[in-house]
Amino acid sequence: MEKCTGILKLRRNLHLHLIAQNRTWPPWYLQIPKLLQFHPKSYTLMKNLTQEQVDKIFFEAAVAANTQRIPLAKMAVEELKDFLENGNIRNSVNFPACDMGVRDKTRITILHRNIPNMIGQITSILAAEGINIANMTNKSRDKYAYTLLDLENPVKEEAVAHLEKISGMYKVRVIKG
Repeated sequence: MEKCTGILKLRRNLHLHLIAQNRTWPPWYLQIPKLLQFHPKSYTLMKNLTQEQVDKIFFEAAVAANTQRIPLAKMAVEELKDFLENGNIRNSVNFPACDMGVRDKTRITILHRNIPNMIGQITSILAAEGINIANMTNKSRDKYAYTLLDLENPVKEEAVAHLEKISGMYKVRVIKG
């Protein structure tokens, strides 16, 4: 069997593997030689592997990555569906976690600046339109706040327009019940 002559052979094999999958080089790939310099034992092991052993390593790594991707992809789809249908946010990097469960009424989702009197302005506009709030949740993270409102009455376009005009308002979305 042909011996792997070092990191160049390893790179070539990875390159061929990625080409076969119609993918591009990941950024970490360029750091492999530098990382192996700090781990001489690993480098010694790698340069003595046969081509068959190197191929098996890449195959096992690909299988492990795909095994982990499937549950993560399912979770991402479920969370996106929950956001679109109910306005709930979970596991976001930039926004606060905010979950009011499955909606059975009209729900308004509001993304706004995390500043004083924002909730007061929102509730005042809804009260002026004669809209009763059945349930409300407000969560914040740094400069952003996210508010979910379940309403007893249908919301009119005028009320939504008034909410959108509040200074510091980013997005108002109505999910009909």
